[in-house]
Amino acid sequence: MVKETTAVYEVFAIWEYDSYEKYEKIDKKVINDEEHVKRVQNWYKKMGGKKSKKGYFIKLQRTFQKRRLLRRKQ
Repeated sequence: MVKETTAVYEVFAIWEYDSYEKYEKIDKKVINDEEHVKRVQNWYKKMGGKKSKKGYFIKLQRTFQKRRLLRRKQ
């Protein structure tokens, strides 16, 4: 188990995809990847179970932005 704390942390991550459709295709592969699912399930199990973490994850937000600048060809 990890040490409990009352601190609040924000995790911010940015990924870039060529299109929303390509993102959906990749996301579906990840969700359906049995090895990935097992790793996530084992992590939760190691940390005390998924139910014990419900209060830790306050908000999950997915925001999609379209590219506003063209890429420079190399």
